[in-house]
Amino acid sequence: MKIKLVLFVLCVFVGSLKGQEFILFDELNSPLNSNYLLSLAIDTTNGSTNDVYVGNKYIYKYDGSWKLFDSLKIDSLSYSIRDIAISPNGTIWTSLSGDFFQGKVVSFFDSKMNVLDYQFGLCDPTYIYVENDTTLYFSLLNAWPHQQGEDLIGIYENDSIKTVLGNYYWWLGEVVPVSNDTLLFSSGLGIVRFYGNETKLIYSEDNLAKLKKIKDEIFLFGKSLLKYKNGSFIYYTNVDTLLNNNSLTITSFTIDNKGVYWIGTDKGSLIKYGIDYEIYSLANSPIYDLSIDKNGNKWFLSNEGCYIFNEDKIVSTKKEPTEIFSYNLLQNYPNPFNPSTVIKYQIPANAKSEMPNVKLVVYDILGNEIATLVNEKQASGNYEVKFDASNLSSGVYIYKLQSNGFISAKKMMFLK
Repeated sequence: MKIKLVLFVLCVFVGSLKGQEFILFDELNSPLNSNYLLSLAIDTTNGSTNDVYVGNKYIYKYDGSWKLFDSLKIDSLSYSIRDIAISPNGTIWTSLSGDFFQGKVVSFFDSKMNVLDYQFGLCDPTYIYVENDTTLYFSLLNAWPHQQGEDLIGIYENDSIKTVLGNYYWWLGEVVPVSNDTLLFSSGLGIVRFYGNETKLIYSEDNLAKLKKIKDEIFLFGKSLLKYKNGSFIYYTNVDTLLNNNSLTITSFTIDNKGVYWIGTDKGSLIKYGIDYEIYSLANSPIYDLSIDKNGNKWFLSNEGCYIFNEDKIVSTKKEPTEIFSYNLLQNYPNPFNPSTVIKYQIPANAKSEMPNVKLVVYDILGNEIATLVNEKQASGNYEVKFDASNLSSGVYIYKLQSNGFISAKKMMFLK
């Protein structure tokens, strides 16, 4: 198999979606707060609208533009949207971890909200697996004091809920059904099988292993990628070699409609695994909640925000965001550099329709002005400037953006 490494400049893009490799939604171009993004799901059910749902303190829906999900009629300031799952008929299920142990499991269908009538006590619901609208499974994390053996598995079936004690396992994560009487769940000790009333640790990975069920296939991932089948494991040795060679851990996983595996990692890279390998370096932090929409666009969360990525071209998603919400100075790329680098920045729309004066200056480490790259009035938009340091000495330099009261500075390193 051949391996290709594909690198992209990390940037915030808010213009036309067509022909671009990726888009990052964060505080600058959306209502999302990148510090608190917890969950993502896409409605790809038959006849669906391909809408994307992202949760933090609230649920936001993207249908070509971002908006607060109107169906959420509860005080979300008291809750965190820990997980979002969508049933085969399009019902949106969420788990809400609450202040003072008031967690809830909530569903939304046809603008109607339904709260499962069950008191979880000192446990908060976290991860959800939805079989259908009458059967779902979720983990219940003991909120306080979090002691070994107090986490639960919740099972909602035919309008009733029962709970199963996690025995000596704790930090329960994803729960997926294997059959009518067998479940698998992740825990702080590894992957556990629940059969009848007995639990057994079947794969140990010290709190790194995760679970995902895709079209009746169950995958385990973390330091390795495995498929669970008939009580045993199938290993993907080529993927494991790739992970080991690059010191990567899998943090998210999904499969596209062509059967190609997509793997998110702890270092912000996205791996495409099919006939050959491709590695795309996209984010600066772990990739999680990776999902694919009907157009083949890959959506995922990281500490920077919500990404859309397509290895060819992003397929248009109905409407195009055009407004820039605030100033932004990005880190230069490449960095370190020799002899030139690119500096990107954003200028927001001015409420008075006046173009502000923009000044971008490079200084040495002692504060001496080295070069003025920009000093002119500029309209709202995305800009990039090339800085050539061929005549300078190796070292650290500072570039500063000033405009309309906004000041931001970043360091860059020139290495000959």
